[in-house]
Amino acid sequence: MATIIQQAARTVAVTVTDSSSDTATRVIRFDTQVDTQPIENRHAGTDSHAVQEDSAHGRVLPARSVARYLAKYVTKSLAEVGISARRISTEAIADLDVSDHVRAILTTISQLADRGLVGIGRWLHTLGYRGHITSKSRRYSTTMTALREHRATWTLEQHLKSTAHQHGSGFNSTDGNDLVVWDFDRGGVTSLGDRTLVNSAALRRMETRRIGLMEVRGQVRNQRWDSPGDSDG
Repeated sequence: MATIIQQAARTVAVTVTDSSSDTATRVIRFDTQVDTQPIENRHAGTDSHAVQEDSAHGRVLPARSVARYLAKYVTKSLAEVGISARRISTEAIADLDVSDHVRAILTTISQLADRGLVGIGRWLHTLGYRGHITSKSRRYSTTMTALREHRATWTLEQHLKSTAHQHGSGFNSTDGNDLVVWDFDRGGVTSLGDRTLVNSAALRRMETRRIGLMEVRGQVRNQRWDSPGDSDG
């Protein structure tokens, strides 16, 4: 597989129209820096920090190391380089608190937008990239929904195993006559953010009721002191 990938990277090329000209074309291909390394699916219990082993194609990478590497860069944000998540104007490039390298990228994107590369200027705040954080094939790759469902199933299975270990091995029995013991876990909201929202809403409601009650009492008090025959004259 590594050999096939290397061969494909050296031979594949795409000819596109140059955005700066109506007749000129450019050839897009991979450069010489192409790295392919087999990934070994280590079994549970093995050392995830094991040294990379030699193979016929170079090195063998543990799958956990690759996952850790991808997670590190997938979770990176453009805020770390000084760009907000909102769209920015080309006029703001000179005033941004970014490195010279990032400013050069933004300037290049602006120039490409002026030369006719339609739409790229709208993605200036993402350094010209408008895709998803992970690239995948619709034909051969899975979907994010399938991954979420698989993760939810795995989490439920782990929870059931843990609960079965606490209450005995008969918990997961398929016999419908078995007694299942349930323990109360918790009630109400679970996160600090949800608790803050609930408490804030409750305080606002209490304050509204207090102000309304004070206004009603004031109106009743004024009606008691005002006689029916009173007038401004």
